[in-house]
Amino acid sequence: MAGGCIVEGNWFAVAVCMTAYRYYQSPTVLRLSSLMASLVVLGMFINANQWAFTVLPVILIAPHVRISLKRQRHFFYRLYSAH
Repeated sequence: MAGGCIVEGNWFAVAVCMTAYRYYQSPTVLRLSSLMASLVVLGMFINANQWAFTVLPVILIAPHVRISLKRQRHFFYRLYSAH
């Protein structure tokens, strides 16, 4: 990932998704700080705006909310073809 950051700025968006998922699995200070670091780079240096920080309340609350959904195997393919 480090090599891709030199060439492509969107790798930080991937880092945000990966660190948010890891934080959701088990919330620790280290995972939250790595999420914040990737959000800072994405929001301030890559996108040049702070809209990336609007996801923070959702990410901070997500580990404490349990929602069970039935698995819809082909939902994405139906939704994608519908629009």
